[in-house]
Amino acid sequence: GDGIFPITDLVAQGGRFGCRSTPGEGASFWLELPVQQTEERSIVSRLPTVAVDTLTLLRRAMESLGEIVEITDNAGKLLYVNPSFERLTGYTSGEALGRTPGALLRSDAHPPEFYAHVWETVSSGRVWRGRLISRKKNGGLLPQDAMISPVMNLEGAVTHMVAVKRDVSERVELESQLKLLERLSAGVAHQVASPMTTIQGSIDLLTEQQTDPDTLETLQRVSQAAARVEHVVGQLRDLAHPLASR
Repeated sequence: GDGIFPITDLVAQGGRFGCRSTPGEGASFWLELPVQQTEERSIVSRLPTVAVDTLTLLRRAMESLGEIVEITDNAGKLLYVNPSFERLTGYTSGEALGRTPGALLRSDAHPPEFYAHVWETVSSGRVWRGRLISRKKNGGLLPQDAMISPVMNLEGAVTHMVAVKRDVSERVELESQLKLLERLSAGVAHQVASPMTTIQGSIDLLTEQQTDPDTLETLQRVSQAAARVEHVVGQLRDLAHPLASR
């Protein structure tokens, strides 16, 4: 049947050119175009200026995105990567094209079952969304929030796959630091809370037994200081359990 081609390629089959999103997630559009056959491919012989302008704009938009954009065929081999792919992974388009993202970027952060699930989801015509950790050319890890979508022809067969991946390295680092702070806060709160309970109890007992004004004033100041420490301990507990404190 007639194929659905990447928006970056001025190619048609059967006199048609167009693109369509996953069923239920967007509209289709088609242009009826005369084509001129060659030995290697069908080339659009006359493309309306407005279509050329639109395609040029769409390509520039993908190349300007801060997110990674990958387009593969239905076997998973890369046909297109944008400049953000090169910048963030360290691989040039020449090194990437013709290879699969799995062979190029797979890390040990995910088990084989994870990659099998992603492939099964997209190759069956569904969109996959999730956190993906890739390995860069220099060996470092690249955490990404990713969406991988199938592109299907009119018969509903998957012909291409499009991935958009956002670098979340800074967010992951911040989350790691917050978790460390939460653990430290929980430890400090636990270590301080029990002794402070004992101290406050002793102050209360001494206050009941004392009649000397100066001694009572001193005990009151100590009690107020202990109360401030307990307040800080309470704040540390809240920091250690942010969801519970909301």
